[in-house]
Amino acid sequence: MTDNNKHKKQNFKPDTWTQLQYHNERIYYNFEFFIKITLAISGGLSYLIINKITENAELVSYIVKLGAMFEILSGIIASTAIFFHVKSKIKRFEVMPKSIFKEMWTWLEPYFIIFILFTSFTIAWVAWFKISIII
Repeated sequence: MTDNNKHKKQNFKPDTWTQLQYHNERIYYNFEFFIKITLAISGGLSYLIINKITENAELVSYIVKLGAMFEILSGIIASTAIFFHVKSKIKRFEVMPKSIFKEMWTWLEPYFIIFILFTSFTIAWVAWFKISIII
C-alpha cells in the first residue's frame, strides 16, 4: 500500500499529514499537561487533609476553594484546546462524512474531553463541598 492510498483510506488529504501529526501530538501534550496539573492539585489537597491544619482554618479553606477553581479552569482550558485541535483535523478531511457526530465517537479525543471535564468537576466538587467542611 502506497502512502497516498493509506491517506485516502484514512480520509485525509495526503499533503496534510505533517499537520495532522502536529495536532495529534498537541492533543496528547494537552492531556498530559492536564494530568500533571490534576496530580499537583490533588497532592496539595491531600496534604491539607492529612495534616489537618487547624491554625488559620479560614485561610486553608480559601486555599482549598482556590485549588478547586484552578482545577475547573485547567479542565476547561485543556478540553477547549483539544476540541480546537480536533476541529482543525476535521478541516483537513478530503471527503466529509455524512455525520461527524457519529464518526466522532470512534476517535479517542471525545473520551479525553469527557474524562477531563468529569475529573475536573469531581475533584472541584470534593474540594469545595467535602474538604472545606472538614477543615
